[in-house]
Amino acid sequence: MEPRLDQLLDKLRENGDCWVEAYQGRQRFRRRYAELLADVRLAIAGLRRVGVERGARVGLLAENCYEWIVYDLALIELGANVVALSEEITADGLEATRDRYGLNLLLVDASTPSASPWIGRIDGLGPLECELARDVPRPEEGGEEFSWVFSSGSTGRVKCMSASRRGTERFISRLPSITDPRRDDITLLFLPFSHYQQRVAVYGSILLGTNVGVASPKLLFTALQEVRPTLLLAPPLFYEVIRRRLEDAPGLKGKAARAMIRALERMPEGPARATLQRVCSKPIRDALGGRVRHLLTGMAPIQRSTLRLFQTLGLPLFEGYGLTEYGLIACNTPGANRIGSVGRPVAPQELRLAEDGEVQVRVEGAIASSYLFHPPEETAKTFLDSGWIATGDIGRLDEDGYLHLIGRKKVMILTPGGDKLHPEVLERVLDECDGVRRSVVCSTDEAQLVAIASVARDDATTRAAFEARVRELNAARPVQLQIGRVVYTEEEFTLDNKLLTRSLKIDRAAIRERFTGAEARG
Repeated sequence: MEPRLDQLLDKLRENGDCWVEAYQGRQRFRRRYAELLADVRLAIAGLRRVGVERGARVGLLAENCYEWIVYDLALIELGANVVALSEEITADGLEATRDRYGLNLLLVDASTPSASPWIGRIDGLGPLECELARDVPRPEEGGEEFSWVFSSGSTGRVKCMSASRRGTERFISRLPSITDPRRDDITLLFLPFSHYQQRVAVYGSILLGTNVGVASPKLLFTALQEVRPTLLLAPPLFYEVIRRRLEDAPGLKGKAARAMIRALERMPEGPARATLQRVCSKPIRDALGGRVRHLLTGMAPIQRSTLRLFQTLGLPLFEGYGLTEYGLIACNTPGANRIGSVGRPVAPQELRLAEDGEVQVRVEGAIASSYLFHPPEETAKTFLDSGWIATGDIGRLDEDGYLHLIGRKKVMILTPGGDKLHPEVLERVLDECDGVRRSVVCSTDEAQLVAIASVARDDATTRAAFEARVRELNAARPVQLQIGRVVYTEEEFTLDNKLLTRSLKIDRAAIRERFTGAEARG
C-alpha cells in the first residue's frame, strides 16, 4: 500500500516518539513528532484565522528551519497550494512574484522584509499578523493544485511545475527500496527546502516513522557533529571536498593516510583489510558524525575517483539519478553497486532509450505533466506524447541493466564539420588528474575546443600532468575533436561566484564566458 500525504498528521501521532532536530540560530533543539503535531495544529488554526482555505496559493520563502516544516504540513492539511520559493525565483521583487504566481499569502522568515499586509512572519510560530490578498490575478491552474515547485537544468533556467500528490506519494513509496529505513534512522537535510526532494524526504521520514535533522548549508558541518545522521543525501561537491581533505592532508599524517589507502587498494578481502579500512575511514566517518550507514549522491555527475575512494574505505556512498518531473529513476544500492553507472532503474518498464540515446521515463501519475508559464513548444520537448518525459540525458544500459549517463543532450558540441562530442566524456578523464577540482570542455567562436581546469594549485606539476592527459585524449581523436587550448584557474566553481546553477550543476555558459571571453551561443 502506497503512503498517502493525507496520512501525515496521523503518522505524527502514531510515531509520536520520533523526532525532528533543527536550529534556531546556532542553537540546536529537538521536537518529538507528537510536539510537531501540536505545532502544526496551532499553525492550521492561525492560517484559518487569516483566511487560508482549500485552493489558496501560499508562498514559502525561508531558510531551512523548523517553522518551514510546520507551515508546509499545515498548508498541506488545509489543501492549500504551497509554492516553494527561493531568492533566485523572487529576484524581481516580492510583489512581482506575488502577481506572477497568483499568491494570496507569502510566509517568510526574519531575513525577508514583511511590510506588506499579505506577507506573514513565521519566526517562532507566533500569531500571523497578515491577511490574504484576494485581488491577485489567477494564472493558469496547471492541473492538480498541491504544490508548485521549481527545477533548473544545465542552463540554470528556472522552470515552474505543478507537483501532484499522487506522483509525490509514488516517489516516497520507492525510498525504502534504496535506503532500507530503520526506526532509529536520522536523515540530515541541509539543501534548501525550495528543492522538492528535500521536502519529499521530510514527508518520507514522517510516513516511514524515522527521524529527521534540518540545518542550513552554512551549518552543515556543525549539524553533522551534533545530529550525527545515519542517512545523508548530498551533492557530489560535498563528497569531493571530503576526499580532497583526506588526500591533501599535510605532513607525515597525510603521507601515512595516502600510503595506507594505496595498501588497501592492493589487499584482498579478509580480516586484515577490514581492520585497515576501519583505521583509514575513521577521519571521514568522524567528519560525518560517526554513525552514517548510507550515503547518497546525485543532482550532478560525481568524480569516479571519489566513488572509488569511498568504496576502497568501505564507506557506503551510492550514486543515484532522478528528475523533479518524475522522481527517482535509478540508484545504486548496497547489493547492486556499479561505479560509473547511476544504478539499475527502479522501474525498468518505465524507462526507454530514444534513437539518439536520450533517457525517457513514463509512469501513470508522474510528479508533473507540464511546465507552467513556459512556451508550449519548449514544454513539448520535455513532456512527450503518451506520457513520456524526456530527461535531456544521453545514456546507455549495460548487459546487467545498469544505467550509464554519457552527457547532456543540450551541451553536446557540434563541430563545423558535423561531428558530435559529449564534453562530459572528456571531462570524466580530465577530472582524474591529481590536483584538478573540476574541468569543463567547451568550444569557442574559433571552433576550437578549450579545456578549463579549476585546480588546487596552478603550478608546473599540475600543468604537466593535466597536459599529458590532454595529449592522451587528443591522440585517440580526429583533429576536429581535439582539445586545442587549456585554461587554468585556482577559482572554484561555486554558487557564490555564479559558476554553479541552483541545482548545483556547473553553469557551462558562465564558465565559458568567464574564462574564454566567449559568450554563450543561443
